[in-house]
Amino acid sequence: MMQKTIDILATLYERLGKLAKTFETPQDVISRLLDFYKMEEIDSPLLEPEVTVIKQYNKLDIKFFPENLVQFKSLLLKEKQAWVLLHMNDGSKTLHQWNASRFTEGSNVLGNLRSGYLRDWRDKGIISADIAINRYELD
Repeated sequence: MMQKTIDILATLYERLGKLAKTFETPQDVISRLLDFYKMEEIDSPLLEPEVTVIKQYNKLDIKFFPENLVQFKSLLLKEKQAWVLLHMNDGSKTLHQWNASRFTEGSNVLGNLRSGYLRDWRDKGIISADIAINRYELD
């Protein structure tokens, strides 16, 4: 396989280093990040800062209210809470209050959900999730 060399800013390299797990190379980190953001059927470009609706996240449908992820994060930082409505494969729904008191500007919305409410979503029987700042926007 042909290798390519890319130049990146030292600050970006440091950010990659903070994401690295033990014994990971920068290439491993980049590969893992790309795997994390690998999505099928996405309407807008992957790296577009104004992503509005994530159609599928590893084949898990996720909808945000408000739809714009940048706006959602801004409101989450202000309100420090959100609501997570999980749709299960048996037709049931479960509503959870997301306490985001430790969520910061540097936090990742999808990363927090993936490591929290959506962890092991397949095993739990979760088929989709609606995430809202205002509880009344959910079914």
